[in-house]
Amino acid sequence: MNRAITLILIVCAMFAYAQPASLSVDEAIRYALENGYAVRNKGFDYEIAKKTVKETAAAGLPQIGVGADLNYNYQIPQQPVPAQFVDPTAAEGDFILLAFGVPYQSSYRANVNQLIFDGSYFVALMASRVYKDISRLELEESKTEITEQVYNAYGNAVISKELISLLEDNLLSSKKILQENRALYEEGFLEEQDVNQLEITVANLENNIEEVKNQSRIALMTLKLIIGFPQKEALVLSDDIGAFTELNEFAGELLETRFDLDRYVPYRSAETSERAAFLTLRNEQMSYLPKLNGFINYSRNNFGDNFNLFELNNFTDDNAWVPFTVIGLNFQWDLFTGLRRNARTQQARIDLDRAQMNRKRVEEQAEIDYQQAKGNLNVAIKSMQTNKRNRDLAKKILDNTRVKYREGISSSLDLSQAENQFLETERSYINALLQLVSARAKLEKLTGKYNTY
Repeated sequence: MNRAITLILIVCAMFAYAQPASLSVDEAIRYALENGYAVRNKGFDYEIAKKTVKETAAAGLPQIGVGADLNYNYQIPQQPVPAQFVDPTAAEGDFILLAFGVPYQSSYRANVNQLIFDGSYFVALMASRVYKDISRLELEESKTEITEQVYNAYGNAVISKELISLLEDNLLSSKKILQENRALYEEGFLEEQDVNQLEITVANLENNIEEVKNQSRIALMTLKLIIGFPQKEALVLSDDIGAFTELNEFAGELLETRFDLDRYVPYRSAETSERAAFLTLRNEQMSYLPKLNGFINYSRNNFGDNFNLFELNNFTDDNAWVPFTVIGLNFQWDLFTGLRRNARTQQARIDLDRAQMNRKRVEEQAEIDYQQAKGNLNVAIKSMQTNKRNRDLAKKILDNTRVKYREGISSSLDLSQAENQFLETERSYINALLQLVSARAKLEKLTGKYNTY
């Protein structure tokens, strides 16, 4: 019994494993936000920026270090001294060389340094946070861009799949008529020209289907690449073309959405860049102020004729290990730097002016892009509706022509013209759908629908 249950579980697991992944357009977007290569790359940059803030802040905390030194004086320095210092009987003016020092010198040390005042440090701390904001906005912009890319790629894949289905239905009808005409031709009721004309139509349809299938395959591979899905694994798109053509669900609300600069990521990035330029200027201005640091240095030193770095049994003996402690302040004020500081300040001021000008340009360009995207969506909606109506009329004409052709009222040339007209309106409808998908994605991106912050 247990073996049977185990076998059933294994079969179910294998069946589940064999099922291809299925994603709707919303699920594909969520998948891309977590696994897309572009988003993950910007995510790494954002994590580095957060660590940079901590690194900058750490410069204002106490800096503590320890160390040890060992010096071996291979040749002890000698100094000339009057010989009478050693031998009173020596002649005046004679000198001898005496060595001052011992072969081995050992020391252990500890030091503490603390920044007390440095205007540049406080500006750098604020600048590091602005840098983090810039990285976060770059991550956000990457998310909005990949959302737009996924929507377009998913739409292309679904639309190409829809086109294949329509062409295959048309091919099936044409093959059926061709088969009937061949039978009639063999019975002597039709001319060979009528059969040849239909053979050309069928061959063109088959070529078109192969071309669109290849485009559909590339579109699916592109979608996988954008969202970070493995190319070797199967992916099923659960949404159909209705997800992109149902206008009642989005058109009115989207076209009436008010454009908000605060939700427009490029403008927020321009604002943050302006803040960064301002802090760069403030940093150069802070360089005119003095710097003050405090420190404590403590060491114990040992001198002898033998190696003694690790002889710590009498480390607390002030005679064996001589203590040395220094507590002090370091004050530095660069009063004149050859006008270099002034030149750097002027450069920073120019960069700030440029950042302010760029923010203003982005603000004005954003309004233009919004109005253009809104107009493009309006045009795309009307174009899609018009081309859909034309395609439906062409399909109706084609169906009527096929009936008349079977009844002998229309010629093969009339049927061929109806076929070509339908294919042309079908291509126009597909192009209109692609434009609608692109226009919708563009306007949704501009109005901040894709924002995740």
